[in-house]
Amino acid sequence: FFKQKTAYEILTCDWSSDVCSSDLLKHLARTRLLLHLVDIGNCADGAEAVRQIKIIERELAHYGAGLEKRERWLVLNKIDLLAEASEQRLLKAVRKEIKRRPLYLISAVSGRGCRELVLKVQHWLERHKDNRTTAGKNQAHG
Repeated sequence: FFKQKTAYEILTCDWSSDVCSSDLLKHLARTRLLLHLVDIGNCADGAEAVRQIKIIERELAHYGAGLEKRERWLVLNKIDLLAEASEQRLLKAVRKEIKRRPLYLISAVSGRGCRELVLKVQHWLERHKDNRTTAGKNQAHG
């Protein structure tokens, strides 16, 4: 999992921290599927969520190793904090800007959406198990 930090934390963290370390990015380079977890509790609106997502996208591209092209699903957590109308506005704003990624809404506290996400991940991994050995080997060593 790539834990979404707030824009401030990403921009000001030093690269030796656990969150932004090049070691973490090296580990990510060896994965086949990235779950980009976005804490929407820190987002005032959909535009803020999109801004935070794009910050991580830039970090992945900056690192290289093809991370920006890796299969990556967006997982918006803390959906339980939003009223239905706010949830729909957030979803619409994110979908408008981030079109090419699967998007899942979950609440780790209530469990909403978690089982479905786990089943989707399991299904994806089963379908792509032949790619297991080639996922990041060439990119991680390059």
